Amino acid sequence: MNGNYNVLVDQPSGLGTTYPAVADTGITQQIPRYDGTTLVADQTLFLLWGGPNDIFLGLATRPNDMLTVINDALGAMASNIQTLAGLDAEHILVPGMPDLGKTPEALAAGPVVSEQMSQISAFYNLGLAGLLDMLDRP
Repeated sequence: MNGNYNVLVDQPSGLGTTYPAVADTGITQQIPRYDGTTLVADQTLFLLWGGPNDIFLGLATRPNDMLTVINDALGAMASNIQTLAGLDAEHILVPGMPDLGKTPEALAAGPVVSEQMSQISAFYNLGLAGLLDMLDRP
C-alpha cells in the first residue's frame, strides 16, 4: 500500500473545532511522498480530492472570513495540482467538493450553519471549475 493514505476523524465535535488528526495528512504533505519510482507518472491516474479539511480547518481559525477560507482552499488545490504536474503527472482527477451543509456536523449545528456550509461548497466548486479550466490551458 505504498503511497496510499486514509485518515478517519472520529466524532468531530463542532464547526469551531480543530482537527489535529488531519493536520499533517493533507494532499500537500502526501505529494512529497511520491518519488516517481513506484508509479509511472504518464500511465497513472492521480486523484486529488481535497478542500473539505481546508474549509473546516480554515473556519475553525477564521469563522467570519468565509471568502478568504474558500480562496485559501482553492489556492492550496492549485498549488497541489501544479506540484504534481511538475512531477510529470499527466492524468489528474480532481472531483468537486461534496455538500458540506449535508454533513452530520453542519446539520447538527442548525439550518443557518447548514445553509452556509452548502453555500461554501457551491462557491468552492464554482471556483474549482474556473481553476481547472485555467490550469488545463497550455
